[in-house]
Amino acid sequence: MCSPPPIRPDFLAIKIAQSPSRACCFSYCFHPLARTKSRLFEKAGAYTKEERRLMMTHPRLGLALLTDFPDVPDRARRIVAEHHEHLDGSGYPAKLRGAQIDLTSQIVGLVDEYDAMVSRRGNRAPLTARQAMVRVYEHERRTHYDRSVVERLIQCIGVYPLGTVVELNTGERGVVIAVNPEARLKPTVKVLTDPVGQSYPRPWVVDLSTLAPSAPPRTITRALDDLPTDWRDLFIS
Repeated sequence: MCSPPPIRPDFLAIKIAQSPSRACCFSYCFHPLARTKSRLFEKAGAYTKEERRLMMTHPRLGLALLTDFPDVPDRARRIVAEHHEHLDGSGYPAKLRGAQIDLTSQIVGLVDEYDAMVSRRGNRAPLTARQAMVRVYEHERRTHYDRSVVERLIQCIGVYPLGTVVELNTGERGVVIAVNPEARLKPTVKVLTDPVGQSYPRPWVVDLSTLAPSAPPRTITRALDDLPTDWRDLFIS
């Protein structure tokens, strides 16, 4: 299986927030987060107890980095400190609960978690975008994040996220390459194989939300978890 192109987490967070003032904060947040997390997250295999303890200090390390930047807004500092806190108190480093956690911090935390799910970390294979969305919806919304934040993430990424392998009612298969926020069940699909599973010589693109009246009706019948390795060149071409 190969992974779809990554979505930049800072752009996704800004889109979820829908607020220029919050967007300003996000521009400060992800740089120190990346600096403090990169080495540990490159490790293959399980963390030792000491490595896990160190990893759980990275919000405070990120906050310390911001002391060199006096113009950083207070909200940005709060986001860095709180982005791994969970509503049920199971997060870190301060074990905050519920309303103690800023909503913007929850947005950054959820986007960071989604990004971790769909990225290769060490020797752990990434989840597909759809697998990650299912995990977020079925688990994270119950205990970790405000429901409105989870629902907004789903709205931004779509029912069929970018990179989702889908089967159409015609039997053709393809990959979602664009999401329509006004018609989430009808994304744009790059069609790669015919109804019997043979690759088209020239893959073609169909926007399921704007089919011509003369075109055969095409709808998604199911999503598939894996993007076959032999589709890679077709997908990125």
